[in-house]
Amino acid sequence: MQHILVQPTCNKAFDSSTTMIASHSDRLRPASHRAASVFFFPSLIVVLFGVILLCSLIPLPHTPIIQALAHSTSTHTNNWAVIVSTSRYWFNYRHSANALSFYRSVKRLGIPDSQILLFLADDHACNARNMFRPSIFSESSHDIDLYPRDIEVDYRGTDVNVQSFLRLLTGRHPSEATPRSKRLLTDESSNILIYMSGHGGNNFLKFQDNEELNAQDVRDAIQQMHAARRYRSILFILDTCQAATLFYQLTPDTTPNVITLASSKLDENSYSYLSDALIGVSLADRFTYWTLEWFRRSGVVEQQTVAKEQEATSHASALSNRKSLKEMIESYTYSFLSSHVEWRSDLLRSDQIPLGHTNDPLSGLRIMDYFGAITPVRPGGKPYPIEPSTRANPALSSEERTSSEQDDNTGSMEKHRDAASQIQGESLFIQSNGRHFSFSTDGHFFLVAAGLCVLLGLSLILDVGSSPVQQTRPSASSVAGWQVMRHPQSIIRM
Repeated sequence: MQHILVQPTCNKAFDSSTTMIASHSDRLRPASHRAASVFFFPSLIVVLFGVILLCSLIPLPHTPIIQALAHSTSTHTNNWAVIVSTSRYWFNYRHSANALSFYRSVKRLGIPDSQILLFLADDHACNARNMFRPSIFSESSHDIDLYPRDIEVDYRGTDVNVQSFLRLLTGRHPSEATPRSKRLLTDESSNILIYMSGHGGNNFLKFQDNEELNAQDVRDAIQQMHAARRYRSILFILDTCQAATLFYQLTPDTTPNVITLASSKLDENSYSYLSDALIGVSLADRFTYWTLEWFRRSGVVEQQTVAKEQEATSHASALSNRKSLKEMIESYTYSFLSSHVEWRSDLLRSDQIPLGHTNDPLSGLRIMDYFGAITPVRPGGKPYPIEPSTRANPALSSEERTSSEQDDNTGSMEKHRDAASQIQGESLFIQSNGRHFSFSTDGHFFLVAAGLCVLLGLSLILDVGSSPVQQTRPSASSVAGWQVMRHPQSIIRM
């Protein structure tokens, strides 16, 4: 018996059968290939999310690359200091010493005189009663002269008054003839340190013993500064009796991003310290003295002789980066001050609070954010060339000297090459928009994370591609088989 396949007369039936075969081609693929194609992108997303999450668990606060990138995008670009002694007369010697101690500290920490505004209501250094004129001391040892020859006093004598202080803060000077040295040339990227020392009471601070700066004046001045975008953040330190009352009218809405630190609360006095028998008066106030003493003990500023000033300054700058405002505030004790220190951080807005310090902003703010200089540093990729020493030894002959110099040069060059290779091996330099950033291999996990992402993604893609899914057009025999199945009436027995 012979079977003859007769093609149907209607091409429409054949086309519908072919279409059904193509539509069922996906069902003919292996289940593993269908699962791989369905879960490819979700799997890749899950893998990438896991890698990112793993990297986020690694602590990064001291990673140099993070610090470099954070400083490059920060809005904090410069620091200014306004230091004021409001008292005249010889018995207020300590108030000038307080202000000059702060002046010396911020200057040693890098803020230049062009960004320091110094107010001295009286010239105690040249007073006829001063047996050490023209000098001012804050310690009985008389080691450090707080009135050096290069001091720059911007406002002195009768120029120190409430009006000049408020004009300085708000920028409303009486005429354009006011020199730049007497102007606070800040902007919205500036942090300002304001320190004031004098006599005060409930809601006021005395100037020149004949006028007063009250709490409303302080509120209005800072409000105008905020409206004119004259600051990013302010640290306001006040050493006087009942000092905290001068800040009671500050509010987060009208005077934001202000940190206040007062030496005494309402109905408390601020006391003097270190009565000197030779000078005949007290040399400092307890609050200011302890603040500077904490600076020295913690390494922010070291009290050294003039011969060691430069070495101490570099050492202090390295240590001070680790100190926060909270550490300084926690160091004050009632047993020494005989008063309670009061501070406010509730005026800070969320954009000024460091990440991870929402509940305790002062623990994330560094001392150097207000007391030190902000200097942009752009490290390069090449070590600084250092010429080898060619100093001759007079005890050697000319031949021995030449041979010794050659050996010294060879050894020195080898040391330089080793140092250069070590620097290039331990550092990675990135250039972006003309800026150079340098970070050590402590941040190598960034490269590892990127490599894992690439390798996992490629491995998953190659695994899917190694068993390709065949979606070819069905052959004629298979079509005929389907045709026989679909059209049994077309089979004729011969």
